[in-house]
Amino acid sequence: MLAVAFALGVVLAFAGLSLTSANPEGDVVVTVNGTPLTQEAFYQRLEEEAGESVLDQMIAEILVEQAVASYDLNVSDDVVAAELEKIKSSYESDEAFAEELTRFGLSVDRLTREIKLSLIVDALSKQGVEVSDEEIATYFEENKEQLGQAESVRVSHILVETEDEAKAIVAELNEGADFTELAKGKSIDTASAVQGGAIGYIERDSPITQPFKDAAFQLQAGDTSQPIETEFGWHVIKVDERLDAQEATLETSRDQIREILVQQKSRPMNEILAELRDASTINVQWSRYESFSVTPSPQE
Repeated sequence: MLAVAFALGVVLAFAGLSLTSANPEGDVVVTVNGTPLTQEAFYQRLEEEAGESVLDQMIAEILVEQAVASYDLNVSDDVVAAELEKIKSSYESDEAFAEELTRFGLSVDRLTREIKLSLIVDALSKQGVEVSDEEIATYFEENKEQLGQAESVRVSHILVETEDEAKAIVAELNEGADFTELAKGKSIDTASAVQGGAIGYIERDSPITQPFKDAAFQLQAGDTSQPIETEFGWHVIKVDERLDAQEATLETSRDQIREILVQQKSRPMNEILAELRDASTINVQWSRYESFSVTPSPQE
């Protein structure tokens, strides 16, 4: 999910700061042993320590949003919604998706805006980029082996500390227990547990501990392993899907190669943002942030 975040070098937590988040119940944020910390003091510290970063982030976001009209980009709400749905569908359930948002301090609205900003920047970075058939053919010949589909398995697991715990989980599964629910409730691998134990696709040369890979590749789709010990603890592994190795062809790889080459030729985000700033008029009303002022030259 973070891959689509509109990262401009500012911590997301800072980007979410807003004076509109004030508590309507009063001006005191917290009382420490009878000493009140006021809203005014709290906001003053926030501005002193993060004000420039947050303002820089917010100016950049406005410039990017304005670029849709200026550069005639096609980043519609439907396209944004489709990207959001792709992210949601990668989770086992709506609840798992919501838990992940909470873990990163994001709301659906905030994530939706991050997606839109990312799509706009991506469109700007690719404007004017062209890839020829000759370039595609050359890339294919030089990278044919990497473009092929390696044998892979899509796996989930439940990680526990002892063999007895792992054996008990296998027994529960044999009695009809749901793997996803057991992973959520008992796996000590918290990163995968929130997704029902899902790890994703692994290949034989993936950087994963060898005993885990050996066990996973011995299973058929739908099978669950006996307890497997690694340096991390004891695993119960489930293979959700197997994909056989396939050799790449130029025709089947053409779209993939084109996208790779377009990305390679795309302009970096800092260059795009600098261009947007240089072509804009930014009037600063607070003297502290005078350095953010921009007045484009007639030529620009």
